[in-house]
Amino acid sequence: MDLSSIDTTTSINKLNDKGLIMKITHKYIISVFNYNQHTGELSFKKRPSHHFKSKSAHTNWNNNKAGSILNYVGNHGYIELSLDYKKHLAHRVIWLIVHGELPNEIDHVNGNKTDNRLLNLKNVTRSQNCKNLPIHRKNKIGITGLRMRGSSYEVYISSGGKTYWLGSTRDFFEACCKRKSEENKLGFSPNHGRKLC
Repeated sequence: MDLSSIDTTTSINKLNDKGLIMKITHKYIISVFNYNQHTGELSFKKRPSHHFKSKSAHTNWNNNKAGSILNYVGNHGYIELSLDYKKHLAHRVIWLIVHGELPNEIDHVNGNKTDNRLLNLKNVTRSQNCKNLPIHRKNKIGITGLRMRGSSYEVYISSGGKTYWLGSTRDFFEACCKRKSEENKLGFSPNHGRKLC
């Protein structure tokens, strides 16, 4: 599933509680959320009455949600939130708050999907984001890009939609060095291939 497809577009029309069409814009988002770039915490602000259908809905929302920190972790390991009956990924909303536009994709630099501190968020392409992935859960060797064929380690790397054969060797250390060397040449993150938590 392409998580960037969860709707946070700046041009989509939304119906508010009054049935009025509202746009999810930078101005709207900053009227709804507080963001602490040092801790990565996103919380609800007190919202103005024109966001609600009635005075009681406005009062109830502000009494129950204003100030609450958004920390629900969804199935894919990212912090998710609901705004105007739509699911959004917190890191994409944060990027919109800080930069005034939506990102292509967000790379959590340190690999922690819930660490939404600004220094840990990087706007990247799909190809760049694939250069900072954890080791696949089915990997039996413990190093990304190696597989056993008989008594030899085959070394390969994928980048830009292509898979490249880097050779084979019986020496595990040599195989690891080939892989890491190619990762460095292609601009992979030092965190790429990290162990899953």
